[in-house]
Amino acid sequence: MEILLRPHDGPSTGSVRIFAIAASLGLLVRARWIRLAADTEHVCALAQALASGACWKLEELYLPRSKIGDGGVLALCDAGLQGALSRLHRLHLGGNLISDAGACALARTLSSGALSELDTLWLHKNEISDEGLEALADAARKGKLAACHFLLLADNPASVAAQESLQRAVSAHLVSPEARAIGKLAKAVSKRLRWLRRRCARALLRRGVVHADALAV
Repeated sequence: MEILLRPHDGPSTGSVRIFAIAASLGLLVRARWIRLAADTEHVCALAQALASGACWKLEELYLPRSKIGDGGVLALCDAGLQGALSRLHRLHLGGNLISDAGACALARTLSSGALSELDTLWLHKNEISDEGLEALADAARKGKLAACHFLLLADNPASVAAQESLQRAVSAHLVSPEARAIGKLAKAVSKRLRWLRRRCARALLRRGVVHADALAV
């Protein structure tokens, strides 16, 4: 699904409310990718819709060459901290006037584990300096960018050393898609086994075969 908003439309057109309206009608539930040409106000409206659970299947979000600034990033991060971006794989924030404040907010969201599936991140052509990249590097060192196989940082005022430091941190803690898939499968199997044990214990309890303590398995 593709949604396109243009900054010059302005709030008077009602386009800022499009996500709230679409969300209330259940039109965004199946959206797996969204592309916007939007400003801060549009993105804040999108973030509000995301936080409401409107696009819980969202996997790709493209906001290239817009002017969302730090305010837009903060809104998206708030939605992410509420679990709205848990399935997101690709995030395009290139050319958005993002400074260290926005980069640090993104780093905090990453550190929380709210973007654990992110494998592609565009941050090029912004206003991020060494401070912002160091915050992102800290998140990467914690393994919070373990799925990120593509990270674009070009055309930022940050030094080459800071960019290389972030890239090294990401590479050092990178987990292959295969390993991640195996890990997810193992967790799913473990969860299913625990459920089966509890169900069997309840069945045996009803028949008087086991003591109630078995339900704690």
